[in-house]
Amino acid sequence: MVPPAVVALTDAVSGMRGLDLELLSSGQLLETLEAVETLARQLQAVGIRQLRCAHERDVTAAECGRSPRSWLIEEQNLSPAEASRRMRLLHALPSHPLLEAAVDAGDISAEHALTILTALRHVPAELLDAVEDALVELAGQVPPHEVARAVDAILVALGVESSADEAAARRYGERGVTNSRTFAGTGSLAGTLTPELAEKLDLVFAGCANRAGEDDERSAAARRHDTLEEILDHWLGSAELPDVNGERPRLVVTISWDDLMDTLTTGRWATFDSGALLNPAAARRIGCDAEILPVLLGSRSELLDIGETTRTFTAKVKRAIRIRDGNRCGFPRCRRPLAECHHIIHWADGGPSTADNGVYLCAFHHWLAHEGGWNLARNPNGSYTWTNTTGRTITGDPPPRQPKAA
Repeated sequence: MVPPAVVALTDAVSGMRGLDLELLSSGQLLETLEAVETLARQLQAVGIRQLRCAHERDVTAAECGRSPRSWLIEEQNLSPAEASRRMRLLHALPSHPLLEAAVDAGDISAEHALTILTALRHVPAELLDAVEDALVELAGQVPPHEVARAVDAILVALGVESSADEAAARRYGERGVTNSRTFAGTGSLAGTLTPELAEKLDLVFAGCANRAGEDDERSAAARRHDTLEEILDHWLGSAELPDVNGERPRLVVTISWDDLMDTLTTGRWATFDSGALLNPAAARRIGCDAEILPVLLGSRSELLDIGETTRTFTAKVKRAIRIRDGNRCGFPRCRRPLAECHHIIHWADGGPSTADNGVYLCAFHHWLAHEGGWNLARNPNGSYTWTNTTGRTITGDPPPRQPKAA
């Protein structure tokens, strides 16, 4: 049963939606906007506290078979980056009562808090309270990016860092880039670059991302994207890539042979190993200089089973399982990286190391299938049903269909 406080909050939000804004004066409208912004920050702080409680009680794992971060991504549809930010706040805020109080009051945003937490990691214990107080006070007056700019000056002024050079060394240690998958397999590149790399990148874009001619209608952002791709293509074409698990690295694209070799007007699309779509023309272009990896498909586009008597799955069986399941963990809607190939019927119980008895799982759900006490079964349509310790079941969708077999 939903707590009365949540019902009252839902009713209050409904009342706000029904408010006739045209009846408010300019001053009232501005005051309302400010109050709503504060309430939004306070509500997010409440959510962080509730998420912490759920984490401490293992609620998401017991009820949904997911870690709290995966629950945010796979059940609440947050981005991986946002889910990570919330988990960081969940873990770090209790150690900083002054900062947590400012977040709870809605005086500062979660982004402010994350910026401050980054700075506090480098502060000695004897100066922690003074630095935290200074940063929280500043965060109540300026946007997060200005707090970030002021961090170095505050740390130097308080003697936490002896010079700007030391601050620069700290920033260098925080460098990093992420490539998060978004719609249809496209990527979102984000991160923190060192000043040197940022300067190099600007120089490359200034020299190589110009228009190719009067007919070049690409935007500036698109030209920078294409320049980056040219740099990566050059490296991939010339670098000595290492062997991985006894096999050379390969870009795996799944498409039927007929679609690859016949006319490009059929409208059928290929897929990368990651599940991203690839149009037939691009697939054919890649195929001109690629290793062709044949995969035998049945009449319903299913992978024909490969039988093995060994205790562990062979490389070809693992590859068949990954292709069949669309390179996804066997737990419904899980988006975590694959980690282990798991026997559905354990080897010790007579389960063979075949594609039909195998499923790839992420590290968390592999743990769930062993120490976590959950059971799983593969259904005739290729989906998986998981059952927790109380008998609750979760069934996913069938894997994406493979390209037409014939």
